[in-house]
Amino acid sequence: MDNASHRATHLAQVQEIADIGSWELDVRTDELTWSDECYRLFGIPRGETVTFERFLDRVHPDDRDRVVDAWDAALEGDPYDITHRIVVDGATLWVREKAELEFDGSGEPVYGVGVVQDVTDRKERERELRVFRKAVEAAGHSIYFTDRSGTIKYANPAFEESTGFTAEEATGLNPRILKSGEHDADYYEELWESILSGETWHSEIVNNTKSGERYVVDQTIAPVYDEDGSIHRFVAVNSDITDRKRREEMLAAERDRATELRQRLSVVNRIMRHDLRSAVTIIKGNADLAADGQGDLAERLATIRGEADALLRIGENARLIERTLSSAPRRTTVDLAEVVRTAVADLADSYPNATVDVTMPRQCVVDAHDEIGVAVANLLQNAVVHNDTAEPTVTVTLSTEDGLADLSIADDGPGIPDAEVVPLERDVEDPLEHSSGLGLWVVSWLVRVSAGDLSFEANDPRGTVVTIGLGLADDQA
Repeated sequence: MDNASHRATHLAQVQEIADIGSWELDVRTDELTWSDECYRLFGIPRGETVTFERFLDRVHPDDRDRVVDAWDAALEGDPYDITHRIVVDGATLWVREKAELEFDGSGEPVYGVGVVQDVTDRKERERELRVFRKAVEAAGHSIYFTDRSGTIKYANPAFEESTGFTAEEATGLNPRILKSGEHDADYYEELWESILSGETWHSEIVNNTKSGERYVVDQTIAPVYDEDGSIHRFVAVNSDITDRKRREEMLAAERDRATELRQRLSVVNRIMRHDLRSAVTIIKGNADLAADGQGDLAERLATIRGEADALLRIGENARLIERTLSSAPRRTTVDLAEVVRTAVADLADSYPNATVDVTMPRQCVVDAHDEIGVAVANLLQNAVVHNDTAEPTVTVTLSTEDGLADLSIADDGPGIPDAEVVPLERDVEDPLEHSSGLGLWVVSWLVRVSAGDLSFEANDPRGTVVTIGLGLADDQA
C-alpha cells in the first residue's frame, strides 16, 4: 500500500471513529464526491451517485427550506454552518454541516469542501439539559449550585423569591450571605465534611433573607460528579418550612397551655373543695352552737363573719383565676411602684395594727400581666393574716438592676412551710406535696404569665421573704 492509499485509509478510519463524513463539490459541473462515512451517515449505498436533490431527500421535511436557504446564502458568500435533522431508515438523527467555498475572480463559486458530523447524542444531552433547567426553574423549592469551594454558580427563581437576592447578585458569592448566626462553627464544619466526602447532607437550617428576615428551610445538599467520578459541583435544594415550624411551635404552645390549664384547674378544684368545705363546716358548727346558746354569741358571730369573708376571698380568687386562665396572657406595662403604694395603702386600712416599711423608687415600669397588682396585694395580706404576732411587721423593697425589677416582701411571722413552697416552685402538685392556699397559687400563676420569677427564702430571724422578679419595660431597662 502506497502512502496515498495509507493516508486515505487512515482518514476513513478517523472519520468513522468521529462520526464525521466529508465531501467535495465541483460547483461548475455539480460533481459531488462523498466519503464512506457520509454514505453511512445518510444511509445511502456506497458508490451511488449523490445529487443535491438526493441529499435533500434525507433531510427532515421540516428542515429542508432552512437547509436550501443556507446553501443558497453560501453560494453568495455567506458561511455555511448549519445543524439540522435527517431521516435514515425511519430514525431521526441530528447532523452538523460546515463548508467552505472557493470563488473565481468574478465572484462565482467554483469549488467547495465540507464536513458532516453526527451530533444526535449532543443534541439529546442539550435537550435533557433544557428540560432539566426548565424543571429547576419551575420548581417551587429554592435551588442553587456551587463549585467545590462553595461559590454559587447558579440560582433558580425560587431562590430569588425566598432569599431576596437576585441570581445575578448571588452568583459568585458564598451561601454564607444567608447566614443567620443561629448555628455554630461545628454545624458548618460537619456539613462540609459530609458533602466533601461524597455524602448527602440533610438538615433544617435557619437562614436570613437579604433584608434580614429569619426563615427556616429543610435543606438537602448533594454532590454532583464529573465523568471521572470526582466531585464537580454541589446542588442545594431548600424547602421553606417557616410557616410549618411556626404552626408546630403554636401547636406545642397550645399543648403546653392545655396541660398547664388542666394542672391549674386541678389545683383550683382541690383547694376550693377543701376551703369551701372547711369554711362551711366552721360556719355551720358555730351557727349550731350559737343557736343552742353555747359559748359567747359575739365570738361565734365573729368567727362566722371571718369565714364568710374567707368565702368572699375564695370567690374573688376564683373569678380572677377564670379571667387569667380563660384567655391568652394579657401583658402590658405597669408602674410597679404605684401598684405597691396602692396595695400598702389598702393593707393599712384593713390591718391598722400592722407596720409596713417600704423602700422603693418613685416609679418602676415593668412588663407584666395587667392583674399583677392582685399578686402583690395577696402577698402583703398573707404576710399579715398568717402572722402570729400582735403587731406584724412587713418590709417591702423594690429595686432595679440589669433590666430587672425585684420586689421583695418580708414578714416576721412563722414563715411559709416548705411543703407549701415546693409545689409552687414546680408549678405542679402531686399526692404527697401540695399547697393549701389558693392565694399563693394565684400569685405564682400571675408571675409566670408575666414572664417573671417567684422565689421564697427564710427571713432572719424568722418569717419568709417572697421575691417577684419582673422585666423592666424597654424604656426603663
